[in-house]
This record gives sequence, C-alpha cells and structure tokens, in this order.
Amino acid sequence: MASTVFRWLCQIIYDVDGDLDEYRRQQVNHLGNQVAVFLLTTFLALDLIVSVLSRWVAASTSLTILLLANLLLVVIADRWVKRVVRRRDLNRRDIPASELPQQLRRARRQGFWYGVCMGLLLIAIGWPVAEPFWGVLGGITGIDRYQTLKQRLHVMA
Repeated sequence: MASTVFRWLCQIIYDVDGDLDEYRRQQVNHLGNQVAVFLLTTFLALDLIVSVLSRWVAASTSLTILLLANLLLVVIADRWVKRVVRRRDLNRRDIPASELPQQLRRARRQGFWYGVCMGLLLIAIGWPVAEPFWGVLGGITGIDRYQTLKQRLHVMA
C-alpha cells in the first residue's frame, strides 16, 4: 500500500512514470529533500519579513504579499523539479517494440482526458466571459500532454 501511494505521488508531483528502480527512487528522494529544505527556509524567511513589515503596513496587505510570494515560490519549485527530472532523464519509459502501439493509444487517451479536464476547468474559471477560447486552450493542453507522453517512450532494441 505504501509503495503504491509513493509511486502515485511520484507520478503526480515529479512526473516520473513507470517503475522506479533504485537509481530513480534515490534521485526522487534527493530532489524531494532539496525542494523541502528550499521551501521551508524561504517560507520561514518570508514569514519573518512579513511579520516585520506588518508593523508599518496594514495586515491585509502584508498577508496578500505573503500569499502571493508563497504561491510564486511553489510555482518556481515546481518548474525546477520538472526541469531536473527532465535533465536527469527520470521520466523516460523503455518499452519493447511490440508494446509501442498500445502505449501510444494510452498516451493519446491520457492526453485527450487531460485536455477535456483542463478545458472544463478553464471554462469554469472563465465562466462570466463564456468564450470558446477556454475550451480551445484546454484542447491545446491535451495535445501538448499527448506529445509529452509520446516523447518519453523509448523503444528498446
């Protein structure tokens, strides 16, 4: 159970697909530790800065600054994790040539549902505008997800 949950979290957070061998597991653990230390120290530093800043600025303004800065740090950490995972080639999937059509269908299906979910989410967020642009943007993200999953497949010789 714990291994299944860990694998599922690795797929979601680190975008690592497939089986985790010892090297991948070690790299994911090391990367997770680095991100945790980075976020912990920066969150504590931001809390200190905002608590000092709140003596001169209204509390709502300082809390808004803190929330936006924390959100920016989480986005930066996410981009950094994705870049390191891609650079260390942790999301590569080695498959036999006989499984290539099945894996391509799987990637196409995942990309389609990713695009549908993103389109619905974007339509829900931009509901007052109600433009078809949001659905098109969701479709584009689905196509991008399919291309990403397709590029990860490496046929073993």
